[in-house]
Amino acid sequence: MILPVIFAVLMLFFIFVSPGVKPGLDLKGGTMLIVQADQALDVESLENALKENFDLEELKVTSTGMGVRVQYAQSTLIARSLEGLEEAQSLLASNPTEAKQKAIEMVQGLGGLLDSVPDLTSLEPNIALESARNSLSLAEEQFNVQVQETVLQSLNLLPEEARFQKKEVGTSLGQAFWQNAINVIIAAIILITIVIFVFFREIVPSAAIIIAALIDILAALGGMSLFGIPLSLSTIPALLMLVGYSIDTDILLTTRLLKKRGENPAIRALDSMKTGLTMTSTTLVAVFVMLVLAYYAQITIIFEIAAVLFFGLIGDLISTWLLNAPILLWYAERKKTRF
Repeated sequence: MILPVIFAVLMLFFIFVSPGVKPGLDLKGGTMLIVQADQALDVESLENALKENFDLEELKVTSTGMGVRVQYAQSTLIARSLEGLEEAQSLLASNPTEAKQKAIEMVQGLGGLLDSVPDLTSLEPNIALESARNSLSLAEEQFNVQVQETVLQSLNLLPEEARFQKKEVGTSLGQAFWQNAINVIIAAIILITIVIFVFFREIVPSAAIIIAALIDILAALGGMSLFGIPLSLSTIPALLMLVGYSIDTDILLTTRLLKKRGENPAIRALDSMKTGLTMTSTTLVAVFVMLVLAYYAQITIIFEIAAVLFFGLIGDLISTWLLNAPILLWYAERKKTRF
């Protein structure tokens, strides 16, 4: 039982200390650009070119087999301009002159992204703000075009040779997704805990099942941290699937060990172990095949889901048969000697 404890502590280190689980694009907002081609792509030169030409926050460039994935939170210039526009909007009612001045400064700061900077000095404050908002939209479009052109030039690709996939999530929408995901996870854990305690009506077996499920989640999150898989709207459902699978194997073990009569507890545990290992091994093989196929087919969502399940199932083997089973055997023997 010492091994699962060491394993859990190690996973906690990977999750919260180094390298740490990172929230994905869905949860923190940003832009992801996936480029696929029929040839190997130079990831390092692309990353250097993007750093030299753009002020991208949290830039991450990774290889995806015969493609490359570019992910960044936002452009510092665009983000600063958006903040200035929001500040000008908040001042419009109380101090229209200052609001107009801030709009003018914001538009002038976008000069490098606009073909021509509009003159807002002769406009009314509300009209000036509307014009500044339109200028910001045009600057964002031009910025995205420049990024795509830089990607093609750095990878020595013609437009017809590359296949682009683009995904954008606003910061506020990402925060809403994150809050909803947290609520779902908390609700799932609470409901599962209630069902287990109602079914077994015994504290030790029920607590052992919950602890084993938590270790499975730690294993999945630790693996995600080590391999750079972000926490996103595709990996969170995979974690919930993993909880369901973990509960299934632990309930199988607990039911056979505590509710089945007539045999020695160790024999019943061994019988449960044969069934459980067969189930988990079969699932591991299926998930591994899905993982490999998704990697070579460059299907990011399927790859991330399969990776989460694979890491979690490895953790399930450790938590179920090295932690939960010994606890239940001790509890069953103690219960037998008591009665």
